[in-house]
Amino acid sequence: MEVTLHDIKQIYIDLINDKMSREDASNWAFLMMHQEDSGNLSYSPLEYKDRIWLIIKFLAKFDLQVEPGEYLYGKEDLQEIFKILN
Repeated sequence: MEVTLHDIKQIYIDLINDKMSREDASNWAFLMMHQEDSGNLSYSPLEYKDRIWLIIKFLAKFDLQVEPGEYLYGKEDLQEIFKILN
């Protein structure tokens, strides 16, 4: 399976515009983590591998709640982590 910079940017856009749920983003990230653990994940472009992986790890936690309806991370945190792509 391949994860691309375009995939990552699209998830960001969808999350910011409320077109993707936090839970869906987290589930996607866990799928990518499983693929990585299995040795089945490739990155494109390869020079962004470390940055893409950092964002995947962040997205895996993006649905964590500190109490019902209150999330550990907000959209501001999402915007901050995605700055590493530029």
